Amino acid sequence: MQDTLELHVHRHLVSRIVVGRDAWDRFLRRLTAEPTPTAVVTHPSIVETFSDLAATVRHQPGVHLLTWPEGETAKSWDSLRDLLHEMFRLGLRRDARLVAWGGGVLGDLVGLAAALYMRGIALWHVPTTLTAQTDSAIGGKTAVDTPFGKNLVGAFYPAEFVWADPRFLTTLPEAAFRDGMGEVIKYAFLIGEPFLSWLEAHSPDLRRRDPDALETMVRTCAAYKVQVVQADEQDRGVRQWLNLGHTVGHALEAMVDYRGLTHGEAVLWGLVVEGRIARRRTGLAAAHLDRLHRLIDAWGGLRPLPVWDEARFWQALELDKKQRHGTTGFRIPLLVEPGRVEVVEDVSPDLLRQALAEVGLGPMAPQYSASTMSRRRPGKRSSQARRSARS
Repeated sequence: MQDTLELHVHRHLVSRIVVGRDAWDRFLRRLTAEPTPTAVVTHPSIVETFSDLAATVRHQPGVHLLTWPEGETAKSWDSLRDLLHEMFRLGLRRDARLVAWGGGVLGDLVGLAAALYMRGIALWHVPTTLTAQTDSAIGGKTAVDTPFGKNLVGAFYPAEFVWADPRFLTTLPEAAFRDGMGEVIKYAFLIGEPFLSWLEAHSPDLRRRDPDALETMVRTCAAYKVQVVQADEQDRGVRQWLNLGHTVGHALEAMVDYRGLTHGEAVLWGLVVEGRIARRRTGLAAAHLDRLHRLIDAWGGLRPLPVWDEARFWQALELDKKQRHGTTGFRIPLLVEPGRVEVVEDVSPDLLRQALAEVGLGPMAPQYSASTMSRRRPGKRSSQARRSARS
């Protein structure tokens, strides 16, 4: 007698990513063509900047426009609870739709709310930041932060639609745009040629927010993310490549309590530190590491960290989802060459400390102190860091 039953469950969901300067118009047409009760969650700054678009949304039958606080600190348990309670107060049912109109932090929060509310309702994304359009809105990762680390509680819940309109990027503050370039630079080294050379050549066009260059950049990064997620939705294989720069980057964000360092800036620090580890573990050529530094410098360089807290850094790193239970090493995706990554399972703490020291971080760093760190010019590397890149 067989006492084990097997239930084979398959999810049949197609996530459609619409990229182009008509994406917003297509979003509105779809919104009006399907008059489903909808809550559109956005930020006050977006309502202010795009008041005409907000008014159009607000006047759609059955659509509720909710404004939500901005910033990483809003991606919390309390914020998630408040959003879910607001959805209940609106009387939304299982046939309702939830729309995230904003950046990556809002998308993470709203996406998790959609996954949890009545065990899952329809989710759409209208990303307005460079990070969200090229990365976070695609692929279904949703999460909130906890006191123990970033993105530790969440779900895989892909959106039915992602409407990525580059027009929103033309009004981004310069700092927010540079923040998004952290993810784009990561993508350039993941994708390799010809996109890496294209990005180097078209950085001046992107700084001017040239519409054609913006659309090409977003479309290329989004297409790569789609390809990777299609192959590995649950983040157990090739999708881990997308965490390039994020192992160290996330730990740095947690170390500074998500203040004074944006996600993109943290990713750039992560790329630089992990690049030095890659020199030893994957044989990354010095020329590729130098190329990374030149591209980072072209976008303003590395921003000095507001503080270095040794204990908090390692605490955050040890709670990272990429550390395997029962091991002392870290699983880190490392660049082999542009377009090729190897997930290394056992990066030792000692090697990581050495890499941190080479870029002027941690107690092993020569002449390190909080004051000298804060005075360092963004993008300027120490002589030791420059020598290491070539060694």
